Amino acid sequence: MVNSTTAAKLQKVKNANGDYIWRDRLQAGDPDTLLGLPVEYLEFMPDNVIALGDFKRGYYIVDHETGVRTRPDNLTEPGFIKIFTQKYLGGGVVDSNAIKILALPEDDD
Repeated sequence: MVNSTTAAKLQKVKNANGDYIWRDRLQAGDPDTLLGLPVEYLEFMPDNVIALGDFKRGYYIVDHETGVRTRPDNLTEPGFIKIFTQKYLGGGVVDSNAIKILALPEDDD
């Protein structure tokens, strides 16, 4: 996971062999990759920070037993029915070796 500002910096980085560590997607629907791992863009991530790893192995999401709750609202705007929906989830890291948070050096601008 990375924001677009940090992604732009990573696209210029090469490994010891002179190969770029970032690969742009090859076709629509495929993710960009960093060191062979798929990249998700999350703009709320801080600049110069990367969450890298196998999230399927390292993070577990649990659906709450209540499932999805809906509540119709036909009173606040007559003629329309609004539906308020809630879903309860939980989650947490289950294998800290599978996910790492990396901080890049700050720019010397």
